[in-house]
Amino acid sequence: NPVFLPSTTGEWQDVQSTGVNCTQITATECDFTSASLANGFLPHFNVYLRVRAELGELASAWVTLPGFQHYQNVTIGPPKHIVVTPRKGTLVVRLLPPFHVDSSLATFWYYVHYEEKPGIQQVRGPFKSNFFLLDGLKPFRRYCLQFEARLSWMAQSTPRPGQLSNTSCYETTADGKRTFLLMSFTSWEKNTSQIG
Repeated sequence: NPVFLPSTTGEWQDVQSTGVNCTQITATECDFTSASLANGFLPHFNVYLRVRAELGELASAWVTLPGFQHYQNVTIGPPKHIVVTPRKGTLVVRLLPPFHVDSSLATFWYYVHYEEKPGIQQVRGPFKSNFFLLDGLKPFRRYCLQFEARLSWMAQSTPRPGQLSNTSCYETTADGKRTFLLMSFTSWEKNTSQIG
């Protein structure tokens, strides 16, 4: 039966008041994340949980867990749904953040770790939009990329680093278009047997 201590009241409350049902469950873990702000804990709250086990009429002592603040303690995964489009000396990048943040409190900055194959890895960023150009690249070259989202939260001066995406490689083009030449050859024979 977990309960939480909201930073505003100083009194322990049942987590069911947040819209999360983690009371009298048989699992040893419970998911407190929420797709909407109407349920779960607000991401900028400092939350302290205490839990205990129950078996019939028996109950253990309460155990208080270390405090958790979403923007400060969350594990930041790599960006999602990454789409890279090769152009002339440029790679056009579109991606989505690892998770939703309240834009009045936090935002993501994106970084690209890349290298021309073979070459030395370089880093570009921050890009403050989820659509950007990785320009100044050489045409007809293979570049291997990893993407990172860093969480910039108004209560911290340094953005929190995130995990890198899997490596993906792309080749820049000469003129922004891929050109295919389709050639058709027809064999023509003179049928001499029908002459005459």
